[in-house]
Amino acid sequence: MPIVVPPSLLLSTSRRMEKLKPKAITVRLVVIEDDQVLLVHEKGDQFSSKPAGWGLPGGGLDGKNAEELVMSIRRFLPIQSRVPPEQVEAMMFTILDFTTDIALDVFLVGVKEGIEETGLVIRPEKKLFEIQNSPEHTIVVVRGNILGGTLSTRNTETDDCRWFSLETLPQGLYVSHERMIRRTMNILSLSSGTK
Repeated sequence: MPIVVPPSLLLSTSRRMEKLKPKAITVRLVVIEDDQVLLVHEKGDQFSSKPAGWGLPGGGLDGKNAEELVMSIRRFLPIQSRVPPEQVEAMMFTILDFTTDIALDVFLVGVKEGIEETGLVIRPEKKLFEIQNSPEHTIVVVRGNILGGTLSTRNTETDDCRWFSLETLPQGLYVSHERMIRRTMNILSLSSGTK
């Protein structure tokens, strides 16, 4: 006689398996200085449906652990941020000597992606909000503060990086990123042209 598994047990087993699957996390950095926001121009991806356009710096966790992220940051500092090699350890100390409510993996991804996409050393200072993009994907939006580095306009994923006035955001800005900027402005009580 075959064993029949009740459907309710199958459902609860699949729910348990869902909880075991790691969720995809994307970090987006909002850096606002002097009524301007820092944006990168994404090249677009020929292997997906992502078009070229302007957006907030950031990227995905990609399964890296904290140690791997710290090693990437240390490696990128002299190459992409042009931090002199003899100052890399001091910069690492400055980056990591900070107390925040941001989860460590989100914090480190923010730093790494900021360096990769902008050349600037951007420390995530405050988690602003999360967007549940799908059951498997969360976007974490954080406010960033520039610690140093040199603005770079090109890397493997982006072909430009610039400051834009909060009043005149660029043509080609991803709609979802514009919403993130506007929501950040509301949270920080900023209006176009003030603070």
